[in-house]
Amino acid sequence: MTELQSTLEKQSSELSVLQRRLLEAEEALRAAQRDAQRSQELQARLQRDLHEKSAQNQDQVCLFFFIAIFRMCETVISHLVFIFLGGAHSHS
Repeated sequence: MTELQSTLEKQSSELSVLQRRLLEAEEALRAAQRDAQRSQELQARLQRDLHEKSAQNQDQVCLFFFIAIFRMCETVISHLVFIFLGGAHSHS
């Protein structure tokens, strides 16, 4: 009877250790899941920020080209005005 009782106590002790390890593993899993969720949220936020920055850069490039084209048009118009008005004054 004492041998059976000793075996039961040993198995009970081993079961307690395994239950404790299982609880620790479950907590580690929950922590890892929380970290993974935070990482996914951060990645989504960074992708959104990158997309917004890319759109801003595209807007800036478009604005730069618009200004460059506008200045070229100003130059062409001033040359045309000079040709037409300057030519009209020189014939008078």
